[in-house]
Amino acid sequence: MKNVLITDMDIKLSDDDYKTLEEFTDRLENGKKGKLDTEYQIKYDEIEKVILDEPDKGVQLFFINQKGKSEKTYIELRSLEEYTKIKDFIIHKTGFSKTEEQVGSFMAWGKPALYVLVAVAIGIGTYLMAVSLENGDEVTITGSRRGIKKILLFLAETLGSMGIIIVFGFIAAALVYRTFKAYQKSKIGMVVYRKV
Repeated sequence: MKNVLITDMDIKLSDDDYKTLEEFTDRLENGKKGKLDTEYQIKYDEIEKVILDEPDKGVQLFFINQKGKSEKTYIELRSLEEYTKIKDFIIHKTGFSKTEEQVGSFMAWGKPALYVLVAVAIGIGTYLMAVSLENGDEVTITGSRRGIKKILLFLAETLGSMGIIIVFGFIAAALVYRTFKAYQKSKIGMVVYRKV
């Protein structure tokens, strides 16, 4: 947010750049809000939790807006001194206590989970090829990616349907284990201020 005004009653925020305090408060109280404008007047009792970002000197506020919906906003401050004063003031006004939450990142385990799906899909395709070969059907290779299909056909001929189940079952189990470990590592403790 470009403009932030913290008072004893509320926090006023806007993404527009106003040159004076009078212009800022007049716009928030009397001006029409455009569709692309982001403006908030957050009362302290509407704030649900506060997450602090000390390295970037930021404060993230989770609050209930005037329509009753949950929203969040991020206030980036210029100096560590300004950050400390604002943080202390907001926590004092809200009466929040320090707690720790476990949060996880989808990006840390999403990619390994995608590998599991790809391995299962390739395993099913190869298994179906092996079953067709065991039934005496001819498997033709056409279209793009002929090289990959030839390798899968070779595996289907060599291993048979049970061999394919064992090999791809092992590969899928190993990838599931890797995904589970990535999911466990993705959970980190984050300091959060909220009512307890």
